[in-house]
Amino acid sequence: MQRRAFLTLAGITGIAAAAGLWYRRPNTGQTSLRSEAASTTGSTNASSTSQATTATSNSTSTSSTTAPSTTASSTTASSTTSSSAEPAAALVVSVLCREAWGAKPAGPGMVEHPIDRITLHHSAGPSNLARNAPGQIRSYQRLHQTSNGWPDIAYHFLIDAAGNIYEGRDPLYRGDTGTNYDPTGHFLVCFDGDYGAAEPSEAQLAAAVDLFAWACQIYDVNPETLGGHRDFAATECPGDALYTVIANGSMAEAISARMAEGELQFTDICGDAAETTIARIEAGA
Repeated sequence: MQRRAFLTLAGITGIAAAAGLWYRRPNTGQTSLRSEAASTTGSTNASSTSQATTATSNSTSTSSTTAPSTTASSTTASSTTSSSAEPAAALVVSVLCREAWGAKPAGPGMVEHPIDRITLHHSAGPSNLARNAPGQIRSYQRLHQTSNGWPDIAYHFLIDAAGNIYEGRDPLYRGDTGTNYDPTGHFLVCFDGDYGAAEPSEAQLAAAVDLFAWACQIYDVNPETLGGHRDFAATECPGDALYTVIANGSMAEAISARMAEGELQFTDICGDAAETTIARIEAGA
């Protein structure tokens, strides 16, 4: 497959995506991720995160941080026919399924909601290292279910410093919050770690652009609805360093550009492939 380049904080970096596609949810209705697509056990990333943990940062940053640009070629699916026609491009968002990181089942009390905006958080967790992410995500879910009394981990997806995406709460259901805003309608993505001062990685920003672009297509959401937790509640989340790409508009622009490249499709990584991926992440490879 081809590599797609991104212009991010430090310049150009390449990120490749795997195949094994889910069917696209029509914009006329919302259903569970699990209920409509042919499940695949391919390879990549997933989600979820914590809202009970508090952020650590202050006001909107004015640094020159920018979200990834989507100016290069996208991953191309291999052709299965002998036709001379160009194969269709497959823009893939790969996600590590809940089972991959050891999620507990969701409890009762989940509330369905229509998604109408996209929102970014950080976990303010103890470590920004990708190798610690699977364990930290498990700890967030324990905190949310046991201490906070929520039915599941608060967020729909979580992204570690290496750009791995972890599946959290099904987006069909409203997230939870320990702050004073109503998360109904919010598609919640959290960067694992504390981004009050530490800048997000190129891989994280690129993964977030892909994930948000997919969500905007699936749920018919305008990328300009992108906000940070602090836009809705009295909190410093998602941290000054991360909030910069929201405040300067660069992430919303990158999401729009990614959507213009074509339809993004979701692939879920489970089974042996997921175990291998998690082992690699935790080994720091």
